[in-house]
Amino acid sequence: MTDDGVIRYRQTRNHSTLTLTPDRTSGILINRPSEQVTAPAYLMTGPNGTAQLWRAQAVQDAITRCLRKPPCGWPAGWAHLRPDASIEMAPGGFPWTTPDIYTAVPANEPDQWGAPCGECKSPIPEGDLSRLWPHADGYACICWADSTQA
Repeated sequence: MTDDGVIRYRQTRNHSTLTLTPDRTSGILINRPSEQVTAPAYLMTGPNGTAQLWRAQAVQDAITRCLRKPPCGWPAGWAHLRPDASIEMAPGGFPWTTPDIYTAVPANEPDQWGAPCGECKSPIPEGDLSRLWPHADGYACICWADSTQA
């Protein structure tokens, strides 16, 4: 994928190249999260309908996780940046299951994010109580779940 979102696909040197040009009116696939995800905060809605406020860094980390490639083949998931600056993404799933879709809408950044987690240093609101969202390195912090039960 080039910087402007054009995908050129060829299986081997003996196959012709297929070029896929994005339709800018419907959005583009994200391939550079740190440059394309620019709002200071996003209202993230998970597959169960729960909405939580996340920092831009947390959304970028989640998209990075979506785009991580397995040992061979295409990325496990995808992220789509819409013209209205909202984001739809899926971390992937097994070939026989539907992936969980997450939607992020740009939001105003709060005055304070709240206390950071003791282990991962992320603010407590950044987490999906029904399905932990693993960090980009695959580590899933569960310590914030204990503080919300108090």
